[in-house]
Amino acid sequence: VYRDIAIPKNALNLLKMYLNTKKRKKGDVFPFGYKTANRKLMYWIKKAEILKFKNGVPVNFTWHKLRHTFVRLSAQAHRDPQAVAQQTGDKLTTVLKIYGTWEISAMSKHFDEKPLLKGES
Repeated sequence: VYRDIAIPKNALNLLKMYLNTKKRKKGDVFPFGYKTANRKLMYWIKKAEILKFKNGVPVNFTWHKLRHTFVRLSAQAHRDPQAVAQQTGDKLTTVLKIYGTWEISAMSKHFDEKPLLKGES
């Protein structure tokens, strides 16, 4: 199953440059495997000095965890779920089903702050 995902131009240019210099086996779809991708991610996180620690131990980030973090933070920031679904290549129903708890808590706070009827609280 393939997904169409929007990639910023600068990231796309870097990926194209990498793909043009990397020798791949015929039929390979991705430039590197899952483990290599996660090692590269950890390298970039360390280089950017945004490494997180839990009980004194570095948290092992993966692309999958990063993706969940993106969606969760987008929901907490009240971003449009349809736009988030398009960005991640998911169906809207999938995003709402998996991350709906954050959206619901954000909505209930919004409703508490802005009641429909006067005197409602």
